[in-house]
Amino acid sequence: MADDQFKAAEAVAHAALRLPVEDRDRYLSQHCANDPEMRRATERWMRRLTERELGDSDSTATSSHSVQPECGEVINGEYEILDEIGQGGYGVVYRCRELSVGKIVAVKMLLQHVRDRKALSQFQDEGRRLALLNHSNVVQVHRAGTSDGRPYIVMEYLGGKTIRRILKDSPSLSPSRALNIMSQVTRGLHEIHRHGLVHRDLSARNVMVNREGTAKILDLGLARFVDARDSLRSAMVRGTPPYLAPELFDGAPPSFASDVFALGVLTYEITTGVNPFRGPNTRAIVDKLLHYHPAPIDSLVEGLSPQLARLVQNCLEKDPSNRPSGLEDVAEQLLRGGHGADEPRPGPSPSSSFLPNPYLTRAMIRGPGDFVGRTQQVRKVFARLNATPPGSISVVGDRRIGKSSLLNYVSMRVNRDAYLHDSEALVLVFLDLQRERHTLPSFLEELMASVREDLDGRAELPKLPHTLSGLRTMVEHLHNRGYRLVILLDEFERVTRNENFPLEFFSFLRSLVQPFNVGYITSSVRDLQDLCHTREIAESPFFNVFTPMRLTAFEPDEARDLVINPARTIGLRLEPFCDFVFDELAGYLPVFIQIACSHIVEVIQDNLDEAPDLKAVRHGFEDEAEPHFRFLWESFSEAEQIAYCHVTS
Repeated sequence: MADDQFKAAEAVAHAALRLPVEDRDRYLSQHCANDPEMRRATERWMRRLTERELGDSDSTATSSHSVQPECGEVINGEYEILDEIGQGGYGVVYRCRELSVGKIVAVKMLLQHVRDRKALSQFQDEGRRLALLNHSNVVQVHRAGTSDGRPYIVMEYLGGKTIRRILKDSPSLSPSRALNIMSQVTRGLHEIHRHGLVHRDLSARNVMVNREGTAKILDLGLARFVDARDSLRSAMVRGTPPYLAPELFDGAPPSFASDVFALGVLTYEITTGVNPFRGPNTRAIVDKLLHYHPAPIDSLVEGLSPQLARLVQNCLEKDPSNRPSGLEDVAEQLLRGGHGADEPRPGPSPSSSFLPNPYLTRAMIRGPGDFVGRTQQVRKVFARLNATPPGSISVVGDRRIGKSSLLNYVSMRVNRDAYLHDSEALVLVFLDLQRERHTLPSFLEELMASVREDLDGRAELPKLPHTLSGLRTMVEHLHNRGYRLVILLDEFERVTRNENFPLEFFSFLRSLVQPFNVGYITSSVRDLQDLCHTREIAESPFFNVFTPMRLTAFEPDEARDLVINPARTIGLRLEPFCDFVFDELAGYLPVFIQIACSHIVEVIQDNLDEAPDLKAVRHGFEDEAEPHFRFLWESFSEAEQIAYCHVTS
């Protein structure tokens, strides 16, 4: 086994041992899929680490008969347990009421079955480290104590969501909110570093945003002080794999620079909705960390500045010496959208407020609050998903009409919870097929990994090969446990036109529908049967399961919302321009409305003290919209072009 693979196995072993015992086999199945050598190496590491800890164990650290506290009980006569918030490998966190003052707090307590010295020391170290810190962006510790021989830490109760949960509910945030959160995280990390601590596990799970929008760094259980001995000692690779700096796999100790790498990964993830180093197993993740250079974020999300993209790329440098060292400056740049303190910010003058143009994002809408219109279509889709078996829909429309945004909006957990009768009984996966050209095995691997991810612990699935028979077995397991499966396939013509997918593949998809409660929602620019690479596929019964849904222009009230609502987020009123946009420029097609409004905002920003020059708006709109008009025109048949000319003449 190669050295980097050996270190990857060590990282998986450490991560598995931090989980409750009943969750470890499922974790290993996910991270060592189709790699027996990796599984064996990981299990050897787990045995070695367990034996090492048992050698240090002290059965008197906690009582072996102590019982885990339950709701309604009182810890140490002071903290009434209201409910359990979460549980990790060695600690459980409760929401409690502090009886003396009635305040709600969070109490983290060592699990009753954890009795070794190392876990006890790690738990107590976390309390001491957090007590050193007093910063608005690091979770605050009120006190520490012991109850029935088990230590506990009393912390502020945040009552918010981790970044992981936020991104699961809405795959990415508006750029301004995302950067505001990451600026706060950076300031919190700066405070941690100022006290000589390396966090070692900064990730989407370990940052929470409370209801007031304040970001807090959590869990300093792996944090360590930096000292001279670190340069002589090879630290074990510990932390969350997709956030680990590449030098850690070459034996380098954790450092401030490795935390900065994790900060860059998290910034990339929260702005784009994608962790650049995530993979189907830990070996694939480590390979990405060592060799892969992710695309700049401004190439993935419109409206992000090149300066911000460079800042994130600098944080992700493979060489730790090339990463930023001044986190206060990084925090300021994030808050300013990537612009340094001495750089002129966008706008007509240094005194003007920077107003991010909300109409520049014309790719897939990632946040539920950014989605406008399509009310009837959303209701129709969810009505189909509530059926048993779930109905299949083929969403068809011109490019930039909103097909991808509709599918992504449907996939968001917050919307599933709102529209579905029983959202927990539905497994729904979204595959963005425009990102790469798939082979059948790579498609099945991504699909099956996405099913496991959406299950998120609701049910355990066996380790299965990435084959059609493996997928059928997975679907059978879901069906037998009462789950329905819906697969969202964005730009499905990238499959129907792909010669890597034979007729048998489409016949197989059709065979899953009726017996196993499986449905499909696809998007494509034209009817799928017109976009197949063979006639036999075009005539497949698979396409008979679909109900077509054509996306065209917005309804007038939806179009008006698209003009008005985004502008309100930056304090502008575009209501007076509605007639100009609809009657003279864009009609009710959403992409043209966005183009028109983006130019109105730009003209307003350039001349805050003057009435906007509508001629300049018109010229800008025509220049940008012309390629879109040409694409639409060329997609018409000759008869449609003649009819259009006749109607408009």
